Amino acid sequence: MLTKYLCKNIIALVFLLLPIDLISQNISRNIFPSVIGPYVQMTGTDHSYIYWAELSHTIKKGNSLDSLNTIVPVYVHKQHYLMPPIKSFLAGKRKIAYKISGIGSGELKLAPKSRETSVKFAVFGDNKSWHTNYEGSDEKYRKLISLLIKKEPEFVVNTGDLVFEGRDYRDWVTFFNIGKPLMKNVPYFPVIGNHEESSKPLFDFFKFPDNRSYYSFNWGPIHFIVLNSSGMEARVERRQLPQTEWKEFLEQFNDTVELPFFRQQLSWLQSDLEQHKDFPFIFVSFHYPVFNTLNREFENEDIIQNDWLPLFKQHQVSAVFNGHNHHYHHALKDGIHYIITAGAGAGIYERSGSKVEHEVMYSEENHFVLASASPENCRFEILKLNNQLIESFTIQKRK
Repeated sequence: MLTKYLCKNIIALVFLLLPIDLISQNISRNIFPSVIGPYVQMTGTDHSYIYWAELSHTIKKGNSLDSLNTIVPVYVHKQHYLMPPIKSFLAGKRKIAYKISGIGSGELKLAPKSRETSVKFAVFGDNKSWHTNYEGSDEKYRKLISLLIKKEPEFVVNTGDLVFEGRDYRDWVTFFNIGKPLMKNVPYFPVIGNHEESSKPLFDFFKFPDNRSYYSFNWGPIHFIVLNSSGMEARVERRQLPQTEWKEFLEQFNDTVELPFFRQQLSWLQSDLEQHKDFPFIFVSFHYPVFNTLNREFENEDIIQNDWLPLFKQHQVSAVFNGHNHHYHHALKDGIHYIITAGAGAGIYERSGSKVEHEVMYSEENHFVLASASPENCRFEILKLNNQLIESFTIQKRK
């Protein structure tokens, strides 16, 4: 008993005698890992990108040198352009393994060269990883990742709100810590949500083609389009401005930045749909929902309804995947399936009001969408985190 007492007090004394900088350094290392990743992104038929981040140093800040109570990490973001061995590539093999010394390893599949190849993928959103584990979001997202790994999708799409606060590195550390077992092996395609706030960490961790926040990719019989429904407005640090100044600033910002951004994105969307009109399936994803199941407004709804939807109908888009409203919702209009999949971890929202027009299914459950596409049809299974089925349906290839 005396020995235990002495040991505890000696340890406490040693801790007290440590320089405060050393204690802070150890705490920061616990919060901010020395390495984030590796994780797979933007995979094509003949290459993939492997990303990781290494902690360079931390910066302490506060109101004075005696109150440096905030720690900000500085990560060096790195990437590798991974190509398959020539012999295996020429033989049509899609699988590649990699190992980065001191960082980690993984195995992935390249996108199929042929549209005749059957593929499997998953869509989910609003896991809202938060370092405080608000609403138990971390446990739920961890269950989703664990179940999804067993389903073996070739790629995944997240419909947005990957983290709760896009500018807080602690949330990103939580996100990558939970997702790493999947992300080191499976290409992870992000959609920008309103909680990422188009933040610097978002664009540090995820590299978007041509430095745009909207893009598209091909995977076997699928052409997949990712749009930015949040726009550029979220880039502005509104908290720095009083309400009256913010209103004036926002009017000018909309005219000079926001509207030109959406015009440019619309032009790109028109061109992209035209260039890929012969694909068996065209899927589109963006964060804000087409069919709003809650009594609340959201940004840029007029652009979605007036600019994007007519194009979806004109080009016979197969399905649209949204997030934002934390539940599952399935609507069918003009032959297009509109899916809200926003139950990857965040707290579930109850529906506001009555049944939405064109509604097929609604469920207040944490879930994800698993899809299996062949050249002729695509089957969807909406699964709870306990692997129970919410709904399943099959769509045929575009005519």
